[in-house]
Amino acid sequence: MRDIFLQLAVISLMLLCLSSYAVACTCLDNPSPCASFQSTPVVFVGLVKSIQEEKAEINRFGKIESIRTALTAHFVVEEGLKDISSQEVDVVTGGGGGDCGYHFKTGERYLVYAYKTEGEALGSSISRTVIGPRNSSPQVGVLSTNICSRTQPLNQAQDDLDLIHAAIKGKPQARIFGTVQEYVSKLGDYEEGARYEPKAGLTVRAEAISGKYEAVTDAAGAFAWIA
Repeated sequence: MRDIFLQLAVISLMLLCLSSYAVACTCLDNPSPCASFQSTPVVFVGLVKSIQEEKAEINRFGKIESIRTALTAHFVVEEGLKDISSQEVDVVTGGGGGDCGYHFKTGERYLVYAYKTEGEALGSSISRTVIGPRNSSPQVGVLSTNICSRTQPLNQAQDDLDLIHAAIKGKPQARIFGTVQEYVSKLGDYEEGARYEPKAGLTVRAEAISGKYEAVTDAAGAFAWIA
């Protein structure tokens, strides 16, 4: 019995040690494209030209480790959708691993929902970020984003773009859309090998006062129709 208590004490101590480095990202809600477009200061489509990482060294269990604390994605703006005129722009996000940082990739295109932050209130890594080309002077009004926004790869953002374009033209749409996925795992297996798989070819029906609607999920499990 004494051995069991000692083992539990060791496990508890390890969890306490790890807890100082474990940070969880929790998103409170998932706003619609229209609500996000209205409430987000800057929205654009852009190509990630390069990425700059900022790292810090920490002492974990007597071993020095290097962790990424921030990421700056240098974008070429391909389509300015809201309050942006620069041809190039930097967007700051967290380093990942629980701090809500968005994992941008060089060479990928994204629909970005970004927020402006006062440079004076930011840490050193973010306050050095500038809006516009890298050789321009630093400016207050740094752009940032995270995984709790509707920022997403461009090839997954068609519904957002359609609704945004309609709103910009003064012809807002009421659109119903979503994705059907199946959670697949082995019997008794909760995490290892578990995954979500899109369900294609399923018929989704909805009924409202304005009529009945029907759509079939595509290869990605997505469906949509204009109500």
